[in-house]
Amino acid sequence: MEEVKEEPKKRKELSPEALEKLKLARDKANAKRKELAEQRAAEREELVQQKMEQVQKSKHDKLEKQADKEAKKRVQHKPKKDTVVVEYSSSDSDDFNFEEARVMFVKKDRPKPVVQPSVEPPSPDPLEGAYQHMFGPRF
Repeated sequence: MEEVKEEPKKRKELSPEALEKLKLARDKANAKRKELAEQRAAEREELVQQKMEQVQKSKHDKLEKQADKEAKKRVQHKPKKDTVVVEYSSSDSDDFNFEEARVMFVKKDRPKPVVQPSVEPPSPDPLEGAYQHMFGPRF
């Protein structure tokens, strides 16, 4: 068998006037595409600007809310008076002015006695530890 190569169809050659019209149509189409691309880019940039403004506004709103919260907290709470700590013992007299706010009376520290921990004597049965390990403590 012989291999037959198909030749592509030949295009009809256009006249010079038709070629000129085709060139003008292509130029017009390219100009329109560029114009539309510029419009889309402008719209996209406008949307980005709007989103950025929204984000900045939300951050500003968040800061305002925090500032309002802090202001309310500061208005509600009165400044605290200094705490006065007075040490006394039972032999001291009771001639202190109780009118002042936030006065704390603390007894003088005494050294605490050291308690010796009690040590249980070892059990006489040498297997009791193994028994407790296996079966638990006796009741």
